[in-house]
Amino acid sequence: MPRQRSIVREIIAGLKEVEKDRQGKPAKLVTYRVRLPNIKALRQKLKLTQTEFARRYCLNARTVQDWEQGRAQPDPMVRAYLTVIAHNPRAVEKALAMPKA
Repeated sequence: MPRQRSIVREIIAGLKEVEKDRQGKPAKLVTYRVRLPNIKALRQKLKLTQTEFARRYCLNARTVQDWEQGRAQPDPMVRAYLTVIAHNPRAVEKALAMPKA
């Protein structure tokens, strides 16, 4: 029951923000903290080498290697991109597909 009440409170708060927006009042800024997916596990799940993973998702192969070996960390925007790849790799592939000329 407490979980349901929490969800109801969030919905009501969201509706209040929509109403403020309609009235021209600034809405509360929402930010997200993006967790870094395990890049090596993601790549292995997709059955790709580091080079194949990098090519498929328009990344630098050396950078992928550095991430996997802990020598570097992706910035927040790339973390978000990797999270999308982890959740729906086919959608990312489709979005990146270029029409053949």
